[in-house]
Amino acid sequence: MQGLYRFENEELRDLASVWSMQNDVLSLYFRPGIPSELAHRGEPVRAKEMIQQQLRTLHGDGRADRGDIGRILDVISAMKGDHRLTKVIFACKSLGLWREYDLAGDYDTRLEIGSGVAIAPLIAERENRKRYGIVLADRNRARLLLLEARQLAEQSEALEEEGREKIRTTGARKSVHLERKKEEAAREHFTIIANRLTHFYDHGDFDWLLVGCRDEMWPEIEAELQGELKRVLAGRFRVDPGLVNEKKQKIQ
Repeated sequence: MQGLYRFENEELRDLASVWSMQNDVLSLYFRPGIPSELAHRGEPVRAKEMIQQQLRTLHGDGRADRGDIGRILDVISAMKGDHRLTKVIFACKSLGLWREYDLAGDYDTRLEIGSGVAIAPLIAERENRKRYGIVLADRNRARLLLLEARQLAEQSEALEEEGREKIRTTGARKSVHLERKKEEAAREHFTIIANRLTHFYDHGDFDWLLVGCRDEMWPEIEAELQGELKRVLAGRFRVDPGLVNEKKQKIQ
């Protein structure tokens, strides 16, 4: 499954190996404010001005290339106030280095200049970040959402069951045979969901699991959550997967 950008060990080792005898490596972490925080609307502007001023003081320092400083200033100036990700830039003209990222996570705004890249915030964020798999399910539907660093991404295609016939809940004459067939189909559906969630957990796609369903569906779903899924189950909330796009649902 695809998710947010994550630094692999090899890439972190590559950044850690950067070294300049001229102490001219620039490391910028710039996190604008969130637009809903109306009381702090001016913070992004003040933070941007602070970084611009600090970069300008480097012009006469001799340790940082003016081209890098100007390019960073252009990037910062072009950013909008509603930018929700942290802009991370590593630059060094003498080494031909320019790495630019937009990362989700809890990074503080900071600017450093030295002999190497400031990767400590990247390592700390990766170690502390928790990823949640959120499954919304009933007898006919299954949706999978990944929540990481306040970013929500849908991965429902990972739970699709091709050729599966939907279970009819109305309009059919009740019989013991028909009800038994419905129960078996529902159990198979929830078993497939649980097996796929186990696969994704084993491959490191999420750390904790949340389940959203109607109250009457929970016992059937819970019965299929075995082993590691039961251990990492963080909770469940009441929701109707069929209506989740049509109205807001309250998490219990």
